[in-house]
Amino acid sequence: MERIGKPEVSVIIPMYNEEENVKRTLDRVCRALNSKWSDWEVMAVDEGSSDKTKEQIKRYSKLEPKVSLATYFPNQGPGKALRV
Repeated sequence: MERIGKPEVSVIIPMYNEEENVKRTLDRVCRALNSKWSDWEVMAVDEGSSDKTKEQIKRYSKLEPKVSLATYFPNQGPGKALRV
């Protein structure tokens, strides 16, 4: 189903070398959002990780289409993640 308009809630999650935590973090955030809103989105931002954070986010977003990935390289801090 194609979204019309903006979601009720948008969450930005900067991630740097969080390969081991991606699934747990996104599970918890998505569960919390689902408990309060029906229309939400999560933008997970890979900040130039040297591990497989980006691949883990991509894998998760295939299972939960309300989660998307933004990425950049090299790491420039969480402020850049929010601007991306």
